[in-house]
Amino acid sequence: MFFSFSQSKLPGYILPAVPPALLLAAEYLHRQTEERTSPNYPLLVVHASLAAILIAALLIAPAKMLKLPPTPQAVFLAAAIGVVVFFGVLLSVAARGNAALRFVTLIPVILGVTFILKTVAPVIDATQSERPVASALSAAGVASNATVATFKAKREVEYGVAWYRNQPIKVYERLEIPASEHVVITRAGSEPELREILPGRELKKIGEFVPQRLEFFGVGK
Repeated sequence: MFFSFSQSKLPGYILPAVPPALLLAAEYLHRQTEERTSPNYPLLVVHASLAAILIAALLIAPAKMLKLPPTPQAVFLAAAIGVVVFFGVLLSVAARGNAALRFVTLIPVILGVTFILKTVAPVIDATQSERPVASALSAAGVASNATVATFKAKREVEYGVAWYRNQPIKVYERLEIPASEHVVITRAGSEPELREILPGRELKKIGEFVPQRLEFFGVGK
């Protein structure tokens, strides 16, 4: 909970808390109603709504992480599954009593965890981690001892690439433009600005990493 107030929190830190949150909510609701002969319907509606919203949100999370508008089909599917989860929880508990609450909560939790592992986790890795960026640099032929710099890239790119390549990263904005040959990681579409900053120096695009909208340029002397 403490880290949820941080402005720099990453989805990878938060998403794993979703399944336990649902289970804790189910446990709380069960304790509130275990002495009752019939379910506490106001609490049950809230619980079913939260379960439905969380599952629906997970389904459109990959598009949001890629900063793409979710397709109408994805929105419809998320809404439809959310409705199914809502009425599934509500009607099951209404028909079978409070004893069914944990079981019907566990089903969307399992589905949510499976979806996170199979779909959301790879998207988080591609859009939030710099490990694949470092791998893309290597795939583009950038040697492990090559000098690397960034320009107009997020701070996370500097720190992440430095970690995965185990080397310091220069930053153009800090006037750390290497005089020697090097590779610069920049935001897509920044080539004209690079040419203004590097007049007379050879500039050649050698690769890119589309999920984070990054381009790699080799800079000559």
